[in-house]
Amino acid sequence: MKESQLESLDPESVSNVTVSFKKGPATNEPYRGILVIAFKGEYRIGSQGNPDANYMHAKGDFGADLYHPSGIILDLRELDYKWGDELDYIWMIGNKHSRREIPRAVILGADCREAIGTLFHGVNSTTPATTEEWIFDSFDEAWKYVDDKIS
Repeated sequence: MKESQLESLDPESVSNVTVSFKKGPATNEPYRGILVIAFKGEYRIGSQGNPDANYMHAKGDFGADLYHPSGIILDLRELDYKWGDELDYIWMIGNKHSRREIPRAVILGADCREAIGTLFHGVNSTTPATTEEWIFDSFDEAWKYVDDKIS
């Protein structure tokens, strides 16, 4: 194989979902940071969304590796998600190099709330995902949950 025959790859072209990062200090231990990873855009339906899940996980892990947080909040408020089992791949962002599980929370939005409920409780379920201890409808609740786990 000649180098000129290799295909150029652009990781940013894998998904239409965008990922951004913000970080703030824990209340009682300000040297320990909480990383907010926000996902925005349309997650493709079913197995077509697998590249989206892989991209979201890879970008999330990149941020966790780069910023070394003590806690993580996955912000899905601007994610349009209807269905796709691989989305649950993102729940473990940041744990690949940690000796302990990093406290985490998820914030849901209107365009993913119902579908994530079925991801946790079954296709025909109407039980909300917020019945899980670490899933919330507001930023403030998610921050407090992770902050309390750290402090």
